Amino acid sequence: AICEDSKRFAPQKNEATQAGSVYLFKRSGNQWTQLKQLKASDTEAHDLFGYRVQLIGETLITTAPLEDSAARTAGAAYVFNSSNNWEEKKRLRPEDGQIGDNFGVGLGFDGSSLVISAHQQGNRSRQLLGKAYNYQ
Repeated sequence: AICEDSKRFAPQKNEATQAGSVYLFKRSGNQWTQLKQLKASDTEAHDLFGYRVQLIGETLITTAPLEDSAARTAGAAYVFNSSNNWEEKKRLRPEDGQIGDNFGVGLGFDGSSLVISAHQQGNRSRQLLGKAYNYQ
């Protein structure tokens, strides 16, 4: 996703199979130079880190809907900020996260409000209920 004239973020594969990562590039004229590769602090295979990416100002939010450190494929979201050299600032998981929720399949961020969806949350009786989580 190209977010500004001077920055570009693109999800790519990590060392672990389908773990994912996000690459930060800077443009100078017609040339793009890689500045940083962003990874989750808890990277594991098949997390799909970088599934959704949103940049507003100097804050980047990305998701990993198959991240499973809390519960298998429950999902997670990650906050990065340029003020700390794009190091991971915060990891978000819903308190009610459960196996298979896929938190992070949808993402919306306007600079102050963050909405992340878990399209399988509540799907214990084979009904696709889903849920959206709002963070301020």
